[in-house]
Amino acid sequence: MPFSKEMGEVGNGVLKLIGRGSLANTHDLSLIARRWQAFYFDAETKVKFTPFSYQSMAGLTNYYNHSHWSWIFITKNDQGQQVIEVAENKGGLRNGQYTSYLKDKAIVIPDGTEYVWFKTKVRKETYRYEYSFDGKQWHTMAHYSG
Repeated sequence: MPFSKEMGEVGNGVLKLIGRGSLANTHDLSLIARRWQAFYFDAETKVKFTPFSYQSMAGLTNYYNHSHWSWIFITKNDQGQQVIEVAENKGGLRNGQYTSYLKDKAIVIPDGTEYVWFKTKVRKETYRYEYSFDGKQWHTMAHYSG
């Protein structure tokens, strides 16, 4: 699908996506993807995002299809704080299982933080997510099997 103004804007080294459906949505989702081309690689993104509720999210995903994916993302918790969460969807919408790994232990984003960096490190059959508040000092999350 070609990139359009309905999806967002691109220019000056910045990509701005307009929020649409969730990753489980089979029609209108805001997703820029690149197929894995190696068994060992790192992928990184810098995110500027202010969620308005727990239902608004933005981040980095390892995405197979609308039924199988995981991601690290920014959202809001029940206390209204911006947080980093990690979640996984296995098996689809009807019989699948969506697991939120951090829940009440989500990483609170410090006040005044403008950007959050996300990274995935894929190592053949496993991968992990990392985050940073300055793009230099990285914090590792759990490892996952593909």
